[in-house]
Amino acid sequence: MTYLENLFPNESVFTYSSILGFNGLVVLEAETSDPGASQAELITGNFGAGSAYKFTGRSRFRWYNLTNIEETGTYDVVISGTFNKAKISVFSGNSSISTEITGNGIFYLGEIFADPIVRVTIDGEGIFDQLILKPARYGLSFADNGEKTLYYSKNEGLVLSDSAIFTLRDNKMGTLEYNVNLNRIGKFVLLDIKNVFNNKGIGNPLNPGNFDNLGGVVGAYYSDEFFKERILVNDIPFEITIGNQDNIRCGMQKLIFAEPVKITKIHILASANHGDYNDFIYINDVPIQITVKDWCNTPKDLEFEYRYISTNQRQYIRCGLDAIAIQFSGFIESIILPNQPNIHIFAITFEPEF
Repeated sequence: MTYLENLFPNESVFTYSSILGFNGLVVLEAETSDPGASQAELITGNFGAGSAYKFTGRSRFRWYNLTNIEETGTYDVVISGTFNKAKISVFSGNSSISTEITGNGIFYLGEIFADPIVRVTIDGEGIFDQLILKPARYGLSFADNGEKTLYYSKNEGLVLSDSAIFTLRDNKMGTLEYNVNLNRIGKFVLLDIKNVFNNKGIGNPLNPGNFDNLGGVVGAYYSDEFFKERILVNDIPFEITIGNQDNIRCGMQKLIFAEPVKITKIHILASANHGDYNDFIYINDVPIQITVKDWCNTPKDLEFEYRYISTNQRQYIRCGLDAIAIQFSGFIESIILPNQPNIHIFAITFEPEF
């Protein structure tokens, strides 16, 4: 019996069917903020997400529409960076905190009642890396013969509640749906998924990408030297986009086809960052498990000798993409992608049944 099962022996908290919401640390990278007209310079290096802002004088940073802030949330606020007699103020909702900091590292600022807009003003000089919001209670809400929430707070400890305390605020409009066109090329059908792309993972130093740094402005990426608009991988043709956004960071996007297509196999050109992932793709709402390997977990079906890192320098480490084949016989009407933003899909091709 596990630790949680010992705590709650009469509860089936480990077999719930769906997550209704969650609450946890909110890490705001400085480089994802709007600095306005601040005297701040974006620099790269050994920072939380590969970059930070170097500031002098009075600077202002703002984040809008934060969907991961609890709607009635009290948060402890922590800031990281290097500061020299810097007066720091944090504003959110009707609350604010202010203090002066000198030193290098992580500093506790105080407590605020946060809402989806957070502002920081800094008067002084130094480097601003991250603002971290720690909720008074964190955990998840789920459906399991009714709604429940498992959460922890420093005042109450670990609590199991018979109600859904947290909601998925970023999913209030439901799963995003996209109409996808199909292009028949010889004996294959290539999906046009450009309108679903939300990430740029292919580039060059003049037009860089950011494949692996979710939440950051800069990151490592594939070199466009190795791609063309249509490529063959294991004799399967795939359509590639170069120069703009070129892949889907997966988040349960639903791809809908104007007419059902009778197929025998689905081919997905994909890779992942920060590890291998086992997840589910839904074909006509039926879950099918797939494994997507890290982009540097070689050998690859499509393999390259180097990649670019966040400083736009070549790193000679082999990386690439895999062509994942899924057996499926019958008419396909829709696909729901995995709920994992570290999985990237660059192209999808069908083998139709003739």
